[in-house]
Amino acid sequence: MVAFRKIFPVLAIVALLLGTALTASAQVLVQTPTTAPICRNASSVSPVLRAEGFTELTGDVVLICEGGTPGQTFLVNFQIFLNTQVTSRIIAGTTTNSADLTEAVLIVDEAGGGTRGTPFCLSPGGTTASGGQANSAMGVTCNNTASTGTNPFQTGSYTVFRGSRAPGQGNALLWAGIPVVAPGTAGVQRTFRFTNIRANANGLGVSSTLTPTAVRAFVAVNPPGALAIDVQEQTVGFVQPGLAFDVRACAGGSFTVPNLAQCEARNTNLPTGGSNTSNGVLRFSEQFPSAFKVRIDPTQPAGTTLPAQTAGAQQPGSLYLASESGFVRTELGQSVGVANSGTRLAARFIGIPANSRIFVGTRGIVTGSATGVTGGSAQVVLVSTDPTGSVAFASAGGIGFTAPIGIGGTSTLTCGGDTVPAVELTRDANNNMTAVWEVVTISTADTSTTTIDLPPNGTVLDNVQIPFGVSFTAGQPGFGTGQVRGTFAPFPATAGERTTWQQASATLPIPRFTDLGPEPARLFTIAECVTNLLFPFVTNQAGFETGMAISNTSADIFGTRGQSGACTMNYFGRLASAPGSAATIPAATTTTPLAPGDTLVMTVSSGSVNFQGVPGVAGFQGYVIARCSFQYAHGFAFVSDLGATRLAEGYLAIVLDTPGLNRTGVIGESQAH
Repeated sequence: MVAFRKIFPVLAIVALLLGTALTASAQVLVQTPTTAPICRNASSVSPVLRAEGFTELTGDVVLICEGGTPGQTFLVNFQIFLNTQVTSRIIAGTTTNSADLTEAVLIVDEAGGGTRGTPFCLSPGGTTASGGQANSAMGVTCNNTASTGTNPFQTGSYTVFRGSRAPGQGNALLWAGIPVVAPGTAGVQRTFRFTNIRANANGLGVSSTLTPTAVRAFVAVNPPGALAIDVQEQTVGFVQPGLAFDVRACAGGSFTVPNLAQCEARNTNLPTGGSNTSNGVLRFSEQFPSAFKVRIDPTQPAGTTLPAQTAGAQQPGSLYLASESGFVRTELGQSVGVANSGTRLAARFIGIPANSRIFVGTRGIVTGSATGVTGGSAQVVLVSTDPTGSVAFASAGGIGFTAPIGIGGTSTLTCGGDTVPAVELTRDANNNMTAVWEVVTISTADTSTTTIDLPPNGTVLDNVQIPFGVSFTAGQPGFGTGQVRGTFAPFPATAGERTTWQQASATLPIPRFTDLGPEPARLFTIAECVTNLLFPFVTNQAGFETGMAISNTSADIFGTRGQSGACTMNYFGRLASAPGSAATIPAATTTTPLAPGDTLVMTVSSGSVNFQGVPGVAGFQGYVIARCSFQYAHGFAFVSDLGATRLAEGYLAIVLDTPGLNRTGVIGESQAH
């Protein structure tokens, strides 16, 4: 140690660069030891990473070093390269000419945990105002702890170092000027653990072969001979899709897209705080265990500056696969390792017809229980976010967090034996709706306050099923098909933001995901209440007459909802007074609607005999299309000579709104005549 202090002033005038990748702001003082310790790659954990994720936590990179000249102290630069972008959160820059500090951390000799009792001694990091390396300070006494035992820890230096973004390299992290004390003595090991490394897994994509896509880390040391590393490349993760989404029926099984009639009110008591049976459920399913994660594992360290924690200090190397947060310690501050939220699941409603309203459950259904969570499946609560599922940072003091809302919603939806509080969604500027739920695993489902309990079950594939319902007043909604897309959240608001979201950031949320996802699923179709009837031949020329009848058959014994509406007669043909050219005859509409069970009766020559507004058309011959503003209309025509003494023929009108004869784009009763 004394020898090192004597040569330190000399080192202060020697600046060596870490290859061509480093700029002047990253120059550090390094020294090649007399005998280099030999380091082996000790990483053994390669977690599965979500292919949708931009900020996936990789496995730790670990080097275990032995040998070298006992007690010799020297400085090295560690650099880690990934085969994709590094997205660990940017914390700060210490000076104007320094690289940005990140949440990625180097821990020496398992500081803060393990059997050696290594003190957790955090380096200020970065470049000092005078140009020296704060990391390289020696003679540091951490908590007055002496190193004892058969495998002592490194003393006289800091034991925890924050990494920087390598200047100009989006896929690299740099730890500059790290003091190393060679273990030397047999049985003594020096451990270097690099943790809180986040990667853009989405940028690598999913393999099209049986071999999964790997996230690989490459470790470089400068000077090259300072530490002899056996294998410089480590696999720190495998990329797989994390989420599947579909729409299911409440009773289980496949979902049948309902065709809703515009003239029939739907779930009108939901907006007034009532209850209805759900139209179905939005199902979010894990594609591998622990794809759904809570914000921070409850076994991470206590401390008022870090959210949602219980007693117990986190140990270096411990696995928290069910947590979006990484290695978290109070000493590091609440920006290091801590995620903005747990996994969020977004339902993005697209093309919802005008004047129709969407209600969703504030939590998922719990089969067989309306009061509590059963089993170990992931649970979610509705959260208040912007349309991308993001939350803003707090104005001061660290990361913002939006608490769950809507647990006590006034409306309810019943599905699968469970009644769930429900709230109405609002339309955004693009006329779409977004609902976002956060994975929290709540202890009691229907209370106004929600506590974080256990993380999702990491040994099974969880799924979350959210009930939904559509509501509208008869005659008000527009026509069309509503769809929904299920994705992770938050996601970029525009395609143009996608590139920015794939880079390291000091302000963007963690976790964050791609906005791309599977094709939207159809939820419902609102169809116009109409029946189009074709009378292919009618006449009142040459001594003939045609009688016509249209019945509103929505009154029946099958429980059909009654519909009322007017009928409009459209004539296409010629007049006896002008047989050489097509006739232009104004359409005629009944002035009063046909109620369920009513029948419009008319003749071509005299018009309607029991409903006003449809006059006769003298001398007409051709065909008629009747358009009635209700479903389930049926028509009959009877052509005869006057008095039906010599010739008569009757037929049923053709329903034009069937799949085989559809001209209108409207699906009515699926039967033609």
